[in-house]
Amino acid sequence: MAYHRKTTAKQVDLKLVDVFTKEPFQGNSLVVVLYGEDLSLEEKTSIIREMNATKGVFIGDSNDGKSDFKINSFSKRGKIDCDYHSLIGSAFVMIAEKQVTLKDGGTNVLTVQTRDGVFPLLVQTKGRELQQLMIMLDWNEKAEFRRIDYDNTMMAEALGLAPEDIRRDVPIQAVKMNRWSVMVPVTSKEALNSVVKNRSKLFNLTTENNVEFICLFYTNESLPDNKIYTRVFHPNANSNGFGNYFEDLITGLSNPGIAAYVFEQKLIPISDSKITFNFSQQSNDGRIGEIIVEMVSVNDTIKEIYIGGNATCVLDGKMKLTQY
Repeated sequence: MAYHRKTTAKQVDLKLVDVFTKEPFQGNSLVVVLYGEDLSLEEKTSIIREMNATKGVFIGDSNDGKSDFKINSFSKRGKIDCDYHSLIGSAFVMIAEKQVTLKDGGTNVLTVQTRDGVFPLLVQTKGRELQQLMIMLDWNEKAEFRRIDYDNTMMAEALGLAPEDIRRDVPIQAVKMNRWSVMVPVTSKEALNSVVKNRSKLFNLTTENNVEFICLFYTNESLPDNKIYTRVFHPNANSNGFGNYFEDLITGLSNPGIAAYVFEQKLIPISDSKITFNFSQQSNDGRIGEIIVEMVSVNDTIKEIYIGGNATCVLDGKMKLTQY
């Protein structure tokens, strides 16, 4: 009898990381594949489908001569734009796997190459323990603000709330921080949790006011640590490859805009030039994420802005891509 030696199966090192949380099964999950840049488009999208994930990041070596590593983000349908969620998750994996060198204690800087440019990340550690990752945002102009066409009654109707659930002491405005978002300050956490998700009404709201996100949030001066509770709706999410998840999956895209609005309206006490906002955001499926936004201001003008948080790995293994 003749024996035939089997060839080695093609496989990849794969992680499932919950981003913007330290707690497993919270935050926003992300598939991360180490050094998977040479995989085909079909292999990348198949990995994401197999993991039943909305998004995956494939890490490779940088080729710009200055970045620590390179990432590309994909949905089940193909390549998508990189976002803060992908940056935080991939950097967390590279640090956990000791693929980058950090000095003990203090703050390190990592640079990540994406198709949208190079992003610097501040890595804050205590001893050898990772505390949080903060992305330094490009900040060339002040945040833009404009009034919108919906009053409190119309906004409440679109959200399935009572008019008194929306604050009347501050204006409902649209804010642009990369993307235009409507800011809707509500009067309680109960109001935040009782929103009726009517996709057609929310889609009309964004279309008629030429915005991408609807940001509901609750905060007041008595909450500790500048806490902000928020939910974010993205009615045209299909255009970015996120299927029917029209409530934001905790990507961090809207939080700098909310922070700019809170700063502009002075909704929290501001006693220093550096302000830290601690967000607790609920997602489409009830998961909770913790997002940090830091701002540095001079004479009531924002000069620097950072967004970040933490992550935790909930799955670590290998995935076979071929039979042998």
